[in-house]
Amino acid sequence: MAEQNEDWNWTFRGYESMAGSRPVQDWFNGLPESASDEMRDVVGYLQHSPIQEWKFPHFERLEDGISEVRFRVGKVRYRVYGYFGPTWIRQSYTFLHGTDKKVSNDRHGKKTAKDRMAEIERKQARAPEFEFEERPDSETAQE
Repeated sequence: MAEQNEDWNWTFRGYESMAGSRPVQDWFNGLPESASDEMRDVVGYLQHSPIQEWKFPHFERLEDGISEVRFRVGKVRYRVYGYFGPTWIRQSYTFLHGTDKKVSNDRHGKKTAKDRMAEIERKQARAPEFEFEERPDSETAQE
């Protein structure tokens, strides 16, 4: 593994509809603790890595500008589709759709990601910073 460079400081964002729905954040918040911990570890590595080091097994470029952050816990493979953007925010990566991988070619998940990316770029949706922090159950229950 190459040495991480503190000059790189990617921000991670998540899709938010104009109505305020945050489906990827909700998906992440509902993951088992072992899976959310693994995603934090993978993202923590990518955060300070140059884009050239974003590669398999934790990252893969797909088609039409989308890509996936990948991780595995036990026998479950997880994918978070996203893209480098919004284009007007430097060093940002936006999560568009999260899933546990059950099929070899997740056409539905990729289409969802492409549609959400287009909404953000047209400013018909937002991309606020993603929240990786664990919340006490009492806070989650109040929301």
